Amino acid sequence: MNNRMEKACYNILIGGGVLPKPELDRIFREAENSEASFSQLLVQSGLISETELLNLYSKNLGIPCINIKSISVDKAAIEKVPVKFAWYYRFFPIKLENRKLTIAVSRLLDVNVLDEIRLGLGCELEIAFASSGDIEEQLKKHYGLAAETVEK
Repeated sequence: MNNRMEKACYNILIGGGVLPKPELDRIFREAENSEASFSQLLVQSGLISETELLNLYSKNLGIPCINIKSISVDKAAIEKVPVKFAWYYRFFPIKLENRKLTIAVSRLLDVNVLDEIRLGLGCELEIAFASSGDIEEQLKKHYGLAAETVEK
């Protein structure tokens, strides 16, 4: 568990007043001893949907929440990012413009992870939130069999 990012998620939810604090505390403690993240456990518990959670993050952080199934994807962005890289970090490349890559993510990313992606790809990043299912679907759609092979 990435304690710093999990705590940031927790604080956003506490500040939002959307969920009862005892439930958030219980799930946070559960996440400390789990392979799953705090956000994943929240969604699995049924207390909040992934869409509601991403919208809350979007509102608090000023990062847009998008529907990647309905946008045009830049072929240059797909070509810039190896499928293994996108799959490992669980993001989908959307647009590449002047060495700035826009990616869709379904969770808050630690500064260290963002730096790894920046260094690995050699470009600046712009972030947007999208559902994990949509990201996985778009990876398979745009990378084809390579994405399914990486998944296995």
